[in-house]
Amino acid sequence: MAGEEESASPFQSWLSLQRQLQMEGYGKDPMRLVLDDKIGFLIWNAWAVEDELHEAMREVGWKPWATSRHFNREAFVEEIVDVLHFVGNMLLTAGVLGVEDLALEVWDKYQKKAAVNLERQRVGYDGVSDKCSQCGRNLVDQLIEIPNGTGDHDTFTVEKHCPEHGKVK
Repeated sequence: MAGEEESASPFQSWLSLQRQLQMEGYGKDPMRLVLDDKIGFLIWNAWAVEDELHEAMREVGWKPWATSRHFNREAFVEEIVDVLHFVGNMLLTAGVLGVEDLALEVWDKYQKKAAVNLERQRVGYDGVSDKCSQCGRNLVDQLIEIPNGTGDHDTFTVEKHCPEHGKVK
């Protein structure tokens, strides 16, 4: 919000500004919505994200069947900024302890996911072998260790388990 300490990260500042916009411009605090209002807010913001992404891609000659190859950078960036407004709204609905804690949580999760994605590329990730064959859930975070013996220095077998479907072969 206005008057924040200058030590705030740009990410935290972005979320604070987005919250201020919602509160002052629309009279609602996304961090304080009750469940039904939160769900409705998330739905229309998700649709807005999708629409703004489409608008951004209209600034790019991406169609392989068309001859136009263009990239209207300024207009593209403006549309992506619009995307960020709606993504910010969605993140704010998940805030429980305040913008600073939310910003730190999201930044931490972002860094961890970036490391996972980098490792996936390093090892030749195929997008299939680490997923449950029944529901498609990512199993990387669902690995469990099964002891192979009974002593203090047991070796372990790592198995993939889907929380919904159990052991995955």
